[in-house]
Parts: sequence; structure tokens; C-alpha cells
Amino acid sequence: SQGLWGGIYRYSFYFPAESFFESSQYKEFLEKNSAAKIECIGNNEYRATLPVSDKSFRIAIESFYEKKWYEIVCIEKLHTLAKNQINGWTAEDEEMWRKNNKNFVKSTSCKIEQAPVSYMELYSQIAKINIELINKRKELQIEQEEFLKLHPDFRGKI
Repeated sequence: SQGLWGGIYRYSFYFPAESFFESSQYKEFLEKNSAAKIECIGNNEYRATLPVSDKSFRIAIESFYEKKWYEIVCIEKLHTLAKNQINGWTAEDEEMWRKNNKNFVKSTSCKIEQAPVSYMELYSQIAKINIELINKRKELQIEQEEFLKLHPDFRGKI
């Protein structure tokens, strides 16, 4: 999905990992992935918030230890993150278009915040927008039916 941003992972190292976090491989990883955030959450356990995927972080780990990542660390994906923006038609857009359709300019996106959010949280916001649009369509259909009852000569022309 175009809304995907990355994920939050738990890395549980099988042995002390301090030397990796002081290494040139880790520093290079951070230089190339400025949005990445790694924090120690326990004894050899780290919480990593990583854009796109965790592959570049795994590669840095493999490069430092000269072993496959699964020999060094257990990885658990905790959350999928999404960009905190919603693109698409909203009930507000519909209302503005109906009031001023010749000069209407649609905003490019609705931004709630700048930081990535839970994928499910973003899609619950999209569901709310969709229900608003569905309810608006129902209201307009009722208005149209009432209009046609009062003006039967318009039936078939709308």
C-alpha cells in the first residue's frame, strides 16, 4: 500500500551487542537511514523503528558479525507503521465542491501529524472518512427523491 512507512521490531541479541552499536557498520547504517530509531529496552534487547523494512539493519548486523542475522539475533515485528496522511476524497471536499465547483481546488492530503502511525490507526481514520461519504450520499439520494416527488417532470433528466 502507498501508505506504508515501515515497522517497529524487537531485536533480541543472543550475546552482548554493545560492540555492534559502537561499530562503523552501525554508524553507516544510521547515516543512510536517518529516520531509524534504535533504543535499548532490556538486556541485549532493542526496539527498532525502521522505515520501509529492517533489511538494511539486518545487513549491518551481518556485516559486523560476519554471520547470518539469524545466528546473531531473534527478530520480532511488533507493529506496521503508515505515513500519517490520507489522500482521497472526503466529505469536506464533497461539500466544498458542491458550493463552488468551478473554483474548487482539492487539497492534496489530510495530515493528522507528521510522525508515522500504526497502520491500523490510519485505516480506521480512512474508514471514518468513508462512512461520512456514504452517509452524505444517502442524504443526497433522499434529497433527490424528495425533489423528484415535487417535480415529477424532471424524472429521467437527473
